[in-house]
Amino acid sequence: MMSSHDKSRAQLKRYGIGLTGGIATGKSTVARLLEARGYSVIDADHLARVVTAPGSPGLAQIVARFGTDVLTPNGELNRPRLGQIVFAKPDLRHQLEQITHPLIRAALLAKVAALDLEHQPRYFFYEAALIFEIGSAADYAQVWATVCAPALQLERLKQRSGIDDERAKAIIANQMAATEKARRADQVIHTDGSLESVAVQVDDGVSHLR
Repeated sequence: MMSSHDKSRAQLKRYGIGLTGGIATGKSTVARLLEARGYSVIDADHLARVVTAPGSPGLAQIVARFGTDVLTPNGELNRPRLGQIVFAKPDLRHQLEQITHPLIRAALLAKVAALDLEHQPRYFFYEAALIFEIGSAADYAQVWATVCAPALQLERLKQRSGIDDERAKAIIANQMAATEKARRADQVIHTDGSLESVAVQVDDGVSHLR
């Protein structure tokens, strides 16, 4: 008899669509369009916040490794500060990922179980930036990737984060290229154009899931 986690893993592979892409390439926009069409979307960033919330084992492990400097005055995880510490330092980033990724994975499987796919089978989406980086693409029925022109990605990141050109370029360079993610994906959503053009691509993509 399958364990609950084994069952969730099987359902993830059967019904889960990974939604990924480079930073500031429109993943959240596509996620909102999918939700508007009735699809469940699980957000990896939300799960990351849950598993590192005050009082959680995840936060305790992070503090044990990186010190109390990564906490805000009210005891929450200071994500910008932690990002500064691990940015461009693969060994530290790997240590952080060793803490967070198993916790996020367990939280994802719990979310899959809560969807009750055994009785209500349907496709759902998992919005996550690092699907290809952590080698988990094979865990999903398909992987979709968002992509846009590099110049537009840079401008979006600068406007969204309020950072200068140099900092934005460094952040983008520190990730797998959005074009490489698109090359590996089963479905590519180009977000250079209007919201309507993105919606058309989303509708085309989900039409092939039925």
